[in-house]
Amino acid sequence: TGLTSFEDYPCPPGHWCPGKGDTFLCPAGTARIQPGAKSLQECDPCPPGYYCPDPAETGLPNTQGIPCKPGYECPAGSVNPKPCRPGSYCAAVTGEPPLCPAGYHCPEGSWTYTSPEQLCVFPYYCPPGSAQPVPCEGGHTALSLPGLRGSAERFCRVCAAGTFRSAPLISAPCQPCPAGFTCP
Repeated sequence: TGLTSFEDYPCPPGHWCPGKGDTFLCPAGTARIQPGAKSLQECDPCPPGYYCPDPAETGLPNTQGIPCKPGYECPAGSVNPKPCRPGSYCAAVTGEPPLCPAGYHCPEGSWTYTSPEQLCVFPYYCPPGSAQPVPCEGGHTALSLPGLRGSAERFCRVCAAGTFRSAPLISAPCQPCPAGFTCP
């Protein structure tokens, strides 16, 4: 027998149904948690911290998105997780990652900033957002002081007149100027 009522058959979550019995999957990067979507516009962008893969590849409708794993970032509308950007760290379910704090460095794919190998150590310093430790520039010497090594102003000192330090000698102190040169 024919259908006498349509109310028992709402468009399923993860789909949109424009009418005439047609059913379409919400596309990659979108999801629909509620039943009853009438148009493609009712498939919402995947929320920040989640990703919504292409249902044509997974065979599954996107109803709410898959949580982003630690070390990855998933901005709103993500189809796939991306490795956490250099200079930031991504805990689980990260949409917009926070910057690595001063005194630490966060290479690409970091899920925290507190692991021992991420601590900035002499002769380097790490300003906020560092992907790797930074050496003092040439003409400056690194200072071995206590505290988080977060700035050149505190942990690098300009070489005094009559001395120099070339950039490749990262941990060397300022050297006396050789005979025949002035080093102002």
